[in-house]
Amino acid sequence: MILALLVVGATGITAQIVLMRELLTVFLGNELSLGIILACWLASEASGSWLAGRIRPRLALFAAAIAVSLLAFPAAIWFARVARPLFGLAPGEILSPFSMLLIAACTLLPTGLLHGALFTSGVGLASPRPPSPDPRSPILGRVYVVETLGSIIGGLLLSFLLIGQMSSFQIALAIAGLNSLVLLSMTRRVIAGFAAGGLLLVGIVAGLLLKLPEALDRSSLARLYPGNQIAYSGDSHYGNITILRRADQLTVLSDGAPTVTLPVPDFGLAEDLVHIPMLSLRGPHRVLLIGGGTAGPLAELLKYPGVRIDYCELNPTLVSVLSRNVPHLESTGLLDPRVTVRTIDGRRYLQGRPGTEYDLIIVGLPSPTTLHANRYFSVEFFALAHRRLGPDGVLVTMAPGSSAYLSNELAALNRVQLRTLQQQFYSVTAVPGETNLFLASEVARDGSLEPETLAARLAGYGFDTRTVTARYLSERLSARRKAEFERRVAGQPVSGPQVNSDRQPILVLAALTYWAGMSSPVTARLFSGLVGSRFWPVLIFAVGLVVAFLFWRRRIRFALRFAVFSSGFAGACASILILLLFQVSSGTLHLHLALLTTAFMAGTALGGAWATHRVRGPRSVTNVVYWLEVGVAVIGLLVLLASHTLAWSGPVGALVGYGLLALAAGFLLGAEFPVISRAYLDAEPNCGLARAAGNLYSADLFGGVLSSLIVPAMLIPLLGMVPTALLVVLTKAVSITMLRLSRN
Repeated sequence: MILALLVVGATGITAQIVLMRELLTVFLGNELSLGIILACWLASEASGSWLAGRIRPRLALFAAAIAVSLLAFPAAIWFARVARPLFGLAPGEILSPFSMLLIAACTLLPTGLLHGALFTSGVGLASPRPPSPDPRSPILGRVYVVETLGSIIGGLLLSFLLIGQMSSFQIALAIAGLNSLVLLSMTRRVIAGFAAGGLLLVGIVAGLLLKLPEALDRSSLARLYPGNQIAYSGDSHYGNITILRRADQLTVLSDGAPTVTLPVPDFGLAEDLVHIPMLSLRGPHRVLLIGGGTAGPLAELLKYPGVRIDYCELNPTLVSVLSRNVPHLESTGLLDPRVTVRTIDGRRYLQGRPGTEYDLIIVGLPSPTTLHANRYFSVEFFALAHRRLGPDGVLVTMAPGSSAYLSNELAALNRVQLRTLQQQFYSVTAVPGETNLFLASEVARDGSLEPETLAARLAGYGFDTRTVTARYLSERLSARRKAEFERRVAGQPVSGPQVNSDRQPILVLAALTYWAGMSSPVTARLFSGLVGSRFWPVLIFAVGLVVAFLFWRRRIRFALRFAVFSSGFAGACASILILLLFQVSSGTLHLHLALLTTAFMAGTALGGAWATHRVRGPRSVTNVVYWLEVGVAVIGLLVLLASHTLAWSGPVGALVGYGLLALAAGFLLGAEFPVISRAYLDAEPNCGLARAAGNLYSADLFGGVLSSLIVPAMLIPLLGMVPTALLVVLTKAVSITMLRLSRN
């Protein structure tokens, strides 16, 4: 049974990560879609765990659940890819939150439901026969630890060996083979079960020989991108890269979103982004471009004599994939000797270049819809860029705009970006259009941005442009456009936070509001109300705690379930804070993020093992529960306090420091589950181990569901990290109060 539980844990984490990556590609991933996907997975697991607690554990059912899950996993990959055409959604169409919820639920429910049920069934099968007379049997804690160890092994293998080497269908088939061997081992004395395991193994071997994963991959991608030839599709640690071919045109997709078309890119955006700021400078020589270089900006920058360009591209796989699959790559400028391609996080690169001065820094990224992308639009990043600019240097960022009318959502997004820049730069000039440009510097640029001045300098350089002409500059920089932009954005009285920072990424919520408005006006109005006020989220959160308090009625079982639920919420919140703060301090290093996640899970296993073997007796259990509740309550605040020191510790120090914090957070959460399980069995000795496991494990997962939905996309952007951590403290204070005042 130990081997089976290890494989169950490894299978669960592998299926979760692979299916989340597939759905993020289908949804053109952002923070809201990521929260919906994770919430659906956790809710499916929680439901399966709760339902399995109501069914008598049997080896045959356990084996059948494993067998069905092996078929459900590849079927879910297929469904995720065909969901858009199945629901009549066009490629590239922005999905409403309801559409994402429906597709995510249909994709994840079978696999997640079965995995959650396997944990609860495993507890029942591992319990002694006849049932132990001791209601505080450590079986539940042991199963929890073993399953967590399996998750650690599966996560490490997937992160360091499988992703980038195998397709999603190949990974699913490999996992199916491993589970088939476990089935054969478990059911060797049951003819039907042994035969089923043998048939599965034979089918898997036949599938490998017939190259079934490759055929499924080609067929499903053809349905996801109809009318296109799939020139390349593969996964890396940084996401999925797909290259579509239609006639002579190539479209490069990153996690499903178009990033560049070749050999004819979007010249209009590239020329705007480059020539307006470059022409405003006198003889620029050194330029830093962060992201988006292959979409045209590099080629436009190279038209200027004497220019030297540092280009930061985070995803090294993208550069190698383009070099292998795109003919005439020299047209993008990547191969020009004046361009130094640095496959490194742009913010981390700037942090490691004290004393370097640039004439121009271009952030070639759209307004952020994820907490990771927000790092290039925060007041802290703008301060860093300010220090790396020369005396007359310019920082350029962009935001979505409109030549006709700025909606309220667009105005709010641009307002936050503008006011954040104004916190660090003396002069910030907006250039309104379909894409708004913001030029920030320490020198007033009004005179250098006159259309006549720019047109004269363009004529002096003598190179050809497709869209940026004297007439275009006259219209693009007209006083009428500037006045309308000032009226809609800069001149409006507003409420709520207006400066975007690493610890309060309000721009993410503003960008999600605009994004939601393209598919769901109702969601856009909801988010707009949140951006304008901090009062409503806090009030709703407080009402939720009051409702929980009213349902309590001094029942110890309810108090214990709420303790596990609130710890699931607090643990997910602490994990989000650790990962986000590490990215802020050290850049995006995806393998390091995998190590931090592993440290958190290792802490969970260590805490569970310690509590299972060291905590004995009712009084000991009660005392430990209270201390663990306090620890879980304050871990988020401790992470925030430690982050101020770790910000100056360098990449290695940050990795070690945040790794230890993740280990500590995981230890507290892992220790609490078996301890509360014992207290629950003390209060309800006739409940049975499987039923207790279902009740408590599902409560833990539903806490994670709530955290996934509201913490990264709403609470942290709107309130900031410290108030969010204080809400966790408040939640655990209610939990401790319930435990203290409950009747046994």
